[in-house]
Amino acid sequence: MVQSRHNIFLVFVFLFLSFQISAQHEADFWYFGNYAGLDFSSGNPEPKTDGQLSNYEGCATISDSTGNLLFYTNGVTVWNKNHQILTNGEGLTGDTSSTQSALIVPQPANDSIYYIFTTDELSVDTNGNITEHDGFRYSLVNMNKNNGDGEIIIKNVLLSDSVCEKLTAVRHQNNKDIWIITHNFGGNQFYAWLLTDTGLGTTPFISTTFFDYVIKETAVGYLKAAPDGNTLASNPFAASRVEVYNFDKLNGTITDYFYIDLDSYTYAYGCEFSPDGSKLYYAVQKKIYQIDLDAGSVADIINSEVEIAETDLDIGALQLSDNGKLYISCNTSEYLHVIHKPDSLFPNCLFEENEIFLDGRSAGLGLPNFMTSYFSENKFDVLNTCLHSLTEFHIQNISEIDSVYWNFDDSESGIYNHSSELSPIHIFSNEGIYDVSLKIWYHSTLTEYFRRIKIVPLPQINLGVDTLICNSDSYVLSAMNEHLTYRWNNLSVEPTLTITNSGTYWVDVKNLYTGCENSDTISVVFSLIPEIELGHDTSFCEQTEFYIDAYHENYSYIWQDSSINYWFYADEAGTYYVDVFNEAGCQNSDTIRLSIKDLPRFNFSNDTVFCEGTNYVLMPVLDTDTEFLWNDGSILPSCLIETNGLYKLIAANRCGIWSDSITVIFKYCGAIVIPNVFTPNGDEFNNLFYIKGIEEGLWNLKIYNRWGQLVNEFDEYKNNWDGTDFKEHKLSAAVYYYILSNPQSAEIYRGTVRIFR
Repeated sequence: MVQSRHNIFLVFVFLFLSFQISAQHEADFWYFGNYAGLDFSSGNPEPKTDGQLSNYEGCATISDSTGNLLFYTNGVTVWNKNHQILTNGEGLTGDTSSTQSALIVPQPANDSIYYIFTTDELSVDTNGNITEHDGFRYSLVNMNKNNGDGEIIIKNVLLSDSVCEKLTAVRHQNNKDIWIITHNFGGNQFYAWLLTDTGLGTTPFISTTFFDYVIKETAVGYLKAAPDGNTLASNPFAASRVEVYNFDKLNGTITDYFYIDLDSYTYAYGCEFSPDGSKLYYAVQKKIYQIDLDAGSVADIINSEVEIAETDLDIGALQLSDNGKLYISCNTSEYLHVIHKPDSLFPNCLFEENEIFLDGRSAGLGLPNFMTSYFSENKFDVLNTCLHSLTEFHIQNISEIDSVYWNFDDSESGIYNHSSELSPIHIFSNEGIYDVSLKIWYHSTLTEYFRRIKIVPLPQINLGVDTLICNSDSYVLSAMNEHLTYRWNNLSVEPTLTITNSGTYWVDVKNLYTGCENSDTISVVFSLIPEIELGHDTSFCEQTEFYIDAYHENYSYIWQDSSINYWFYADEAGTYYVDVFNEAGCQNSDTIRLSIKDLPRFNFSNDTVFCEGTNYVLMPVLDTDTEFLWNDGSILPSCLIETNGLYKLIAANRCGIWSDSITVIFKYCGAIVIPNVFTPNGDEFNNLFYIKGIEEGLWNLKIYNRWGQLVNEFDEYKNNWDGTDFKEHKLSAAVYYYILSNPQSAEIYRGTVRIFR
């Protein structure tokens, strides 16, 4: 006969629920399969992709009592909360192909010491003898080491050299110590080691049962305990049966059992109890079954078996979570199946296939192995744990209640932190962990219950501030974030919305895993940018101002000097710009570069003498828009000078006129040429003794007749001897002798010249 699972509940209810305060969130994080992970801290699983574990079967994860990840393992390697290998965390003797390769449990009354128990995969010969097996061992983790990242301080201590791949743990009846339970291989014995605050007992409590586990494949398959610790279930994989036992939490022994025969050549692998322990679920290849442990007699229980689902893939582990739901893995699947209400009979247990997406990762056969006492049923339910929501509290059984008193552990809520209602509603002040207590008076007897809940933040959504869209036909609003669903005001369910018109837009978002909702609204105005044209770069005349006009109706203006008129007067060269804004607020700008336009100034310099035969061009450098007028009527920008004379230019542009003139004289610049004859006969040809090449006024000239008499003399000869003597009497036609000298250079020329008349 199956022992009642509730016969000690009332005695220990207070101790059990007090335990929930420190153990409610140890199973918040799961890492399993092919780099898959889940975060249950919100109450609903959210996929995690930061894990380093890649494993086919057994694994284990542990968090602290407030839900902070500590470490996880596949039974061979241990990773810390930062997903790095824990110090001394390699070489454990579990196996990635062991059903329950690892189990992590805390040492009682010690929040820093954790035990990692491991089971190895069996290797046997054709006679069923073990050929290679590391057995059942433990390693010790000290979380105070390495600044809280932890370190394995003891590794691979042997407890038994021959066990199956089965490993579970439950609380002792004192709700403090912990039983570690496994099954030997090659026999029919369960082993239960007791872990206390002083450490692990060296000798197990042994229970002998009916069935031998002597075939290798019977070592495969899960061993699970009900959350209340009173019932065990074992699946010896190749034996085609499911075994159910009663466990005595006081002395660690197995007392009674029954089993369920399966069809030949069918194999049970995963199994799990409901949170209240009233239902047992087990997987047989691709099918999931439920039996009702409250059905009555053993025969009634066995006959209550019902198939609740069949899947496309072989089913692996079945695992409770602290949200009261049961999760199911299938090898290589990117999803987990869910039984939403495992305490209920089929079909009200609500199986849902492929409910939890693993964000591109995949499961193996195994899910994390936990001490099942973490999943004991709660005496009150909590609904709506999103921040700012109306969080509801419901007592599961309100019969025979005299009165209640709630404490929500939310001191910031003031007088609303307490309630005497049977089903109160509370709005929590902040996100985070709250230890909610419930006192119930039954017939004047006080019983107190505790439950740790987590108020989760709303999904992040920010459409931005109200927006002005300038000179664009469309704008994309984005509410995109991980794990959200969307509903826009136009009923679109996409993460983005492309808009083309001014208006107010809103979106509601919902987190796929927490169920929390949030929304945001934005006003968007479309407008063309303002038109602005200051004109082309230009110039203005010196000693004047240039008027820049940017006027447009209903514009506002900011110039480079921060002035705000629609106009600007420029009085010097430079770059000028203005920002203009229309009524909507759209902005545009323009720039103009101004230079000073001068009068057409030029300078011919002083009057100039040039050597004969020289070509000289007068060409002042002026802007191309200059107009020219020379004194000879030419309007060309240059003038070729070839003769002696006065040359004058008048230049004009849009800023005014300018003029200048120059006298140019050409002279002989070659060697001195003295003629040997001249004809001073008054016919205007060759009338003077003209010496070519001398600078007039710098030379002396003396004239002698053939008798040597001085007939004329010039101290500053200016090419002016006309054939006369001192008295200006005409000399007769004859040959005369001359001496030409330069007092400054001491040059002297002598020769004769003939006068013809």
